[in-house]
Amino acid sequence: MQVLCTVKSITTYIAACNPFDVVERPEVCPVCGQRGGFHRHGKYKRYVGNDQIDVARFRCKHCGTTVSMLPDFALPYRYRSLAETDAYFQASKEQRRNMANADLLQRYWLRWTQHIRMLQSCMGSIGGSLNREALGYWRQLSRGGGLAQTHARMIERYGLSLLGRYRCHAAA
Repeated sequence: MQVLCTVKSITTYIAACNPFDVVERPEVCPVCGQRGGFHRHGKYKRYVGNDQIDVARFRCKHCGTTVSMLPDFALPYRYRSLAETDAYFQASKEQRRNMANADLLQRYWLRWTQHIRMLQSCMGSIGGSLNREALGYWRQLSRGGGLAQTHARMIERYGLSLLGRYRCHAAA
């Protein structure tokens, strides 16, 4: 399983050197519901943009579920950060053409436009009427606590990431 955890910034996260110094151990197992059963279970490396980070993993002693604590600045299964993706999505067409990694981020946009209907049917409107247009709905999700917090709630409540549905977000 994968859980998004709130961290101050990518800089703070990388400076810590050890993800266990920055990430809190899960309190309740999302599978068996037991409290206090998680222990450190290692870490794995992944890239977020040009930065290589370590992602903390914990294992439940009651049911054996392994949980990865992905920092909220990262997008699951995506190379570019949430902030970079957001900047690209909110940019004008002219600005997008001049951005670094525009080809990759264009694929993220395509993925978003394909995934938006599933999100809207599960989540409905956020803060008013439902905005059916892709950029308008992205902006609607960005309000009220920020995109990282909204993304974490989406995964926790609906098992949906901003750019897809992944098995690692569904309770077993």
